[in-house]
Amino acid sequence: MLTGNILITGSGFLAGAIVKRAVDEKWNCKITIYSRDPIKHHKMQVQYPQCKYIVGDICDLNGLSKAFIGHDIVFHTAALKHIPECEANPEETMRVNYGGTCNIARAALEAKVDKVVLISTDKAAHPINIYGVSKLAAERLFQKYSSYGLTNYHTVRYGNILGSTGSVLTVWRKMLERDGFVTATLPNMSRFWMTVEQAVDAILLSLSEPHSTITIPKVKALDMATFAEYTMPDVKFEYSGLRPGEKLHEELLTSEEMSSADNYPVGHIRLYSSLPSFSFGSYWTFKDGYRSDNCEQLTRDELLEMLK
Repeated sequence: MLTGNILITGSGFLAGAIVKRAVDEKWNCKITIYSRDPIKHHKMQVQYPQCKYIVGDICDLNGLSKAFIGHDIVFHTAALKHIPECEANPEETMRVNYGGTCNIARAALEAKVDKVVLISTDKAAHPINIYGVSKLAAERLFQKYSSYGLTNYHTVRYGNILGSTGSVLTVWRKMLERDGFVTATLPNMSRFWMTVEQAVDAILLSLSEPHSTITIPKVKALDMATFAEYTMPDVKFEYSGLRPGEKLHEELLTSEEMSSADNYPVGHIRLYSSLPSFSFGSYWTFKDGYRSDNCEQLTRDELLEMLK
């Protein structure tokens, strides 16, 4: 349970999930939502009128700095996320995802915020698209700011959230309703899958981790053909190939990063900004990094339970 004054950048699916957790668990806190979308603000305000809402852009350092005053914790969820749109607009992607994160880091330092959490992505590991590049740069920035020893900067890196805005199952169902069939990328393309509750768990866990580290939940994965078989077994699928900027498999931890990471037997991985002073021995159960094609795969029952 968190206490104090909390600010969340962004007003999307994840921001709503954090607020829901706070309400369900009766956190002793006041929450401010800061984003540039007044329509999303209105939707959240109807459901959570107890929150404060500020219309503002993370690329506006002056406005952000004013909003941060008096807050203890900041969850930075605002970002451009959809790969095709990001690929088509690289300058805007870097302006928002990296430039906006620069403003978050600076405003938190100036306002003496205690803790800030950056939401990163598996796309930041060996990035091949501009979204991944922007998030990797944001991760490095948070680690740099954490070295100042004032505000604590934390990062969470994870994969796809089931049911989120623009998630694959939501898109597939709209395709089926519109076209009578579903178009996917490749049957053997694999992705990490997690519930929004698991994502919020990882975010909250990161607050208790040493600052400047990256918290990585050990979630399971599944390829697209099996995902389709489990969720839409009687539907016709057509495969169109990878889109620009997409990988066949994703990574949560690269082979190069393994020497700087502490792998807990269950739960999560802690990735350090520099090599830790201890040996993690034989905890690793995967080789060549933690990828969606070499980790534990979801069963049908597990996936269907996650989708409830």
